[in-house]
Amino acid sequence: QLCIAATTFCNYDCLMCDYGETGTLEDELQAPFWDGLGPLLQTAQSLEINGGEPLGSPVLREFLATIDSAKTPQLRVLLITNGSYLGAKQLRKYATVPFENVTVSLNAATGPTYETVNRGLTWDRIRENLDAIGAARRSGQLAGRVQYSMVLLRQNLHEISAFAAMARRDGVT
Repeated sequence: QLCIAATTFCNYDCLMCDYGETGTLEDELQAPFWDGLGPLLQTAQSLEINGGEPLGSPVLREFLATIDSAKTPQLRVLLITNGSYLGAKQLRKYATVPFENVTVSLNAATGPTYETVNRGLTWDRIRENLDAIGAARRSGQLAGRVQYSMVLLRQNLHEISAFAAMARRDGVT
C-alpha cells in the first residue's frame, strides 16, 4: 500500500486548513517520482493520493491519466480531493484509473455555507462536478465508491442533516 501526498498546494482557502494560504506547487512531486512508481504499481494493492489538493498538481494529473487497470488489475486508487478538478472533461481522462474510493471534501450542503467554509469554486460549479461524478458512476466510468466528507465547524453544524440527505440523494456515502 502506498500513500502519497502529491503537493501542499491547494486552490481553496478553507477555514479549517492553512494549505490554501501556505501550500505551494514548489513541493509538487515531479514526473521522475511518479514514473519511478511503475515497478511498484505492478504489485501494489492500493495507491492513496492526498495532499493539499492533489489534483492541483499538473504532474499528478498527467500520471493519473496513464494508470490503466488492464495493466495493473490488482491496483486500486484512493483519492482525497476538494472535487474542483473533477468535471466531466477531466473525469474522461481518468476512465482507465481503477478508483476504489474518491472522497470529496465538501463541508457543506448549501451554497452560502460552502462558499463561507471552503472559499474555492462557487457552489454551482462544484455541484456541476458532483453531478459529473454521479454520471460517471452511473455509466460505469467511475466504478469505485464516492463519499463526501464534512469537517464539523460552527459555520456548518446546522447543515449536518442536509449534508446527509444530499449524500443520500447523490447515492454516495
